[in-house]
Amino acid sequence: MKFKLLPIIKDLNKILNSKLKKKKLNLYSIGIEKNSYIYPEILKFKEILYKLLENAIKFTNKGYITFRGIEKRDHWKFQVVDTSLCIDIENYVAVFREFERVEHYQKYHFHTKLIKLRCKK
Repeated sequence: MKFKLLPIIKDLNKILNSKLKKKKLNLYSIGIEKNSYIYPEILKFKEILYKLLENAIKFTNKGYITFRGIEKRDHWKFQVVDTSLCIDIENYVAVFREFERVEHYQKYHFHTKLIKLRCKK
């Protein structure tokens, strides 16, 4: 069964709107056209996108979040770019060690979270 992608994104935007307003953030969508279709397992697809966007909101204190859909020949790629606080590259390993904390992470720069979902066209 195929689904239009734009209404799914608009629904997620409505669901997340209160969190966005509370933090004074904007959410932009790029690459999603009116007649863009996908063939996903719809509930899992919505849940993955929701969690990805919710996580971006959680860690972004100012600025914006961009959701980008990139249509390929036989699948879609979805990308979330935000202006969240980031951890310096030299501290990445410490983040995954148990009981270790990174102290100086208050650096603003663009941070990209990328998820590639294969959805039949």
